[in-house]
Amino acid sequence: MLVWSRSGRWGAWGIAALLLAVFYLLPLAVIALASLAGQWNGALPSHLTFRHYADALQGDSGAQLRVSLLTGLMASLLALGCGSWAALALRRLAPASRRLLDVLFFLPAPFPRSPSASACWSPSAARRCCSTARRPSWCWRISS
Repeated sequence: MLVWSRSGRWGAWGIAALLLAVFYLLPLAVIALASLAGQWNGALPSHLTFRHYADALQGDSGAQLRVSLLTGLMASLLALGCGSWAALALRRLAPASRRLLDVLFFLPAPFPRSPSASACWSPSAARRCCSTARRPSWCWRISS
């Protein structure tokens, strides 16, 4: 830290803790309370319940949550495996090749996915998206 005195450091840490609590922890606490609230008519919620969580974990929404978590886990494991393989393979290359491939491996990072492409990710949705009059530029011909 750039604060040299002990009391100044304690003050800086105190201000940082206060800002963290006000701008980060307090909103999270309000969200957590709202998720447990049966009613919220005054300053604090009443009739605290876990019914909202039970509803979210059952039926179609529960199945969608499980599929989302499984998809995220599988994508993370695939990215970890491919990234580890690429990092280990780059170690054995000559410096010029290593720099070139390092840039190529990093190239997709600054480009976010297209919102129109993410809206048409499944085959049935892609057929619907690609059959419209304004076909996205990334769209390919999909056979029925």
